[in-house]
Amino acid sequence: MILPIVLLISLNVYSMDIEITEEGTGPILITQDIPEDISKKLLMNAIPYLLKGESCEALFQQLPGDGFNVWYSQYWIGNRATVLRARAGSPVLELRIAWKNQINGTWDNITQPILKEYFFSVGFTPYVLTRAEFEANKEYITMDIHFDLSFLEEMGMDFKSLDIFLKKVQKDEPAELSSFPHSCPGEMKDAVKAILKNKYSKPGRKYLLKFKAGEILLAALEAIGRTELLLPLPLRTADINKLQEARDVIKENMPDWIGPFEICRKTGLNQLKLKVGFNHLFNQTPYEYFLELRMEEAKRLLVEGKESITDIAYLAGYKHSGSFSKQFRKTFGYTASQFLKNGDF
Repeated sequence: MILPIVLLISLNVYSMDIEITEEGTGPILITQDIPEDISKKLLMNAIPYLLKGESCEALFQQLPGDGFNVWYSQYWIGNRATVLRARAGSPVLELRIAWKNQINGTWDNITQPILKEYFFSVGFTPYVLTRAEFEANKEYITMDIHFDLSFLEEMGMDFKSLDIFLKKVQKDEPAELSSFPHSCPGEMKDAVKAILKNKYSKPGRKYLLKFKAGEILLAALEAIGRTELLLPLPLRTADINKLQEARDVIKENMPDWIGPFEICRKTGLNQLKLKVGFNHLFNQTPYEYFLELRMEEAKRLLVEGKESITDIAYLAGYKHSGSFSKQFRKTFGYTASQFLKNGDF
């Protein structure tokens, strides 16, 4: 019989006893005994926790900082869908990033139920009661940063959204920094990659970690601020839903680019709201999103290893492999050749 497992984690000014269970099977086994095959995935100076359930396995890595904690988590799901639940009585002020695959679930009923790949949200809850859904035979990666309130207060009150958010946090009220998830801007992605690749000396790693955690938070505030304060036309809930639908339409019609007129016809958006709203909501144009999907498919083909880079460039719609390589690097921050050699995070 597996006894209930409680994970004690240090979060700077308080400790959190968090219980994680697998829906339908019971408590998850949590250990710091990391097997050799998984130890290769450990980040420098990280505190690792291995979670084992009946149909899933996960590696949580804690990177403690001054006023914050970074959690880099990888989930490997077996041959059936899995639902994980977590609960704790301590408050959490957190920036959440879906780094690989879409996260479905709820965060104390205040967070949107879907956090798409390369999207983020920022929220506070006075307790933890989460439910996350995972599809079978997939790997999921998230990066969560738990902040002390003082860390955000040091950012100042120049951001209207942050000012409103902090007032709720100070009253211990559940709150979200934005009413919907946002696409991770390039600066945020670069900062995450820098944390994952951090191989400086011990004092250097500590400094870089704090600098990049602050940069990720700043990128989040800028992205949310652009949408909520600079958008020349208001985004209603209906508009947001239609813009989400526009992304789905683009994806469903891959590998073809159907153009803005057809996207508007299928979603009911006008061209101005598609152009301006899409860019402010997702930090990219509809065509840039199309190119991103193109590159994701190219990356998948590279992993399969059945085609050469030249052939994959052709399949992706490029007449010249040089143009393909340029777009691949622009999308991911490295070339197709570098990806084949070093892999991806």
